[in-house]
Amino acid sequence: KPLAGFEAVLLALYAHAAAQRGSGEAETVSLPNLANPSVYHDAKVPPKTKAAELDVAVLSPALEPHGTMRATRRARIVGAVLELYHGKLAIMPLSSKMEFCEFCVAWTGNRSKLDDKPRVAAASEPAAAEEKLRRVPLPWELFQPVLRIVAHCLLGPTNSDELKTQATRAAECMYWRAAETMDARSVLATRSLVRLSQMTEEPIPEPSFSGAVETNMAELEAMRANILSNKN
Repeated sequence: KPLAGFEAVLLALYAHAAAQRGSGEAETVSLPNLANPSVYHDAKVPPKTKAAELDVAVLSPALEPHGTMRATRRARIVGAVLELYHGKLAIMPLSSKMEFCEFCVAWTGNRSKLDDKPRVAAASEPAAAEEKLRRVPLPWELFQPVLRIVAHCLLGPTNSDELKTQATRAAECMYWRAAETMDARSVLATRSLVRLSQMTEEPIPEPSFSGAVETNMAELEAMRANILSNKN
C-alpha cells in the first residue's frame, strides 16, 4: 500500500542527510595500496619514481536531491535514512536496536539456527496479523547500511546478551539471503560478520607455560651438569 505520510518522513530525513553531507559528495575511505613498499622492510625492487595511486572505496554514493519516492529511488532513499540511524546508533535505546534486528530477520525472509520454531504463523492464527515477517528486496544500497547496523549491535560496546543473540540471528539470516542472490559483496560481508560472531562466542584458551618451563629447567640443569663435569 502507498504510505504517503511515511514516505514524506523518509524524504524529509533524506533531504536532511543530503544537506548535511553536501551536494555531490560521496563518503569514501582510503585503503592501503599493497603495491607500495612497506616502511618496515627494504624493497627488493627499487620503487618507481611515480607514486602508486591510493585505492578509494565508496561507503556511500553521493546523495542527489529527490522530491518524490519512486520505485527506482526507494532503496537509495531508505539506505540514506538508515545511514543517519547508524550515525546515532551509540545513543539509541536498547529497544530500538532489538526491534531493528527483528525487522532485519523479517526482511530477509529466512530462518536462523537460533530459531526454535518456524517464524511463519498460520493464516488462521490471530498473531499472524501482527507478525513482522515481510520479505523485501534488498539491493546493495539497502543491504550495506542494514549490515553495518547489525554489525554495530553485534560487535559494538554493549552489555546486553539478548541484543547480541538477536544480532547474531539477524546476521545469519542476512547471510542466507545473500547466498540466495549470489552477490559477491553481500556474501563476503555477511560471511565475515557471521564468523566474527562465532569468534566472540568461543572462549580464548589461556596459554599454559608449565610444560615449557619444566623443559627449559631440565635443559638448564643438563647444561650446568655438563659445565661442572668439564671443569672437573
